[in-house]
Amino acid sequence: MGLDETKRANEYGAIDSLIFSEKAIQSNDEQEIMNFLNDVESKGGSVYSVDATTDAGLRVTGLGGIISILRFAVESS
Repeated sequence: MGLDETKRANEYGAIDSLIFSEKAIQSNDEQEIMNFLNDVESKGGSVYSVDATTDAGLRVTGLGGIISILRFAVESS
């Protein structure tokens, strides 16, 4: 899932947990990402950040900088 697909999942309230690295903020509009993270939390999702220099952070960065665990499946288009 890329950022657009993750945003779509959030529209359905499907995100249970979201993990992001600072690379996601550096690669995109910071305010847009912050608004997105706040929206995930407002819909009951948990948001976690990881340092991009750690093993976990490198994995998250390698997957686009944002990953999420969904409450239910969302059909991708």
